[in-house]
Amino acid sequence: MDRTIDTLKQRLEQIVSPHTRKADPHKILDIYEDFIRYVWHSILPTLGRLTAAALMERALALTRETYAGVRYLHVVPEGLSFSDLRARVQQESPDELQNGLQTLILHLFGLLSTLTGNILVQQMLEEIEHRFRQGNETGAEDDPHEHITNKQTGTR
Repeated sequence: MDRTIDTLKQRLEQIVSPHTRKADPHKILDIYEDFIRYVWHSILPTLGRLTAAALMERALALTRETYAGVRYLHVVPEGLSFSDLRARVQQESPDELQNGLQTLILHLFGLLSTLTGNILVQQMLEEIEHRFRQGNETGAEDDPHEHITNKQTGTR
């Protein structure tokens, strides 16, 4: 399992870190919020709201053990609410914010990998990677998260 998490971490860093390096906290939050929103909407049809919420709650609980800032994130019926964290984002260190949100995603992906045999995670990472690349090819490297779009609703 540790090897899977290490691989996921490397892949996540390859996808997101170039876009968040030297970014202000609001930009980091925007990118990770879109990333997590995409993951939520991707797993919802397969796992259902109750299971998706339970997985997100568990990932949050695991992440809170190391990164206190995620205590401002809350699971709501629409996914994960970033409003409380957004209200105080300037009080968070950009590195701590990025590490906490990345760890949250890694915990969520670890739980999903255990549950689905890594199938959903690999599919989501390929789609997200494609969307980030697509953003760079269209000259939108300043806002790659604009290209993480929910297929079901057509929103970001």
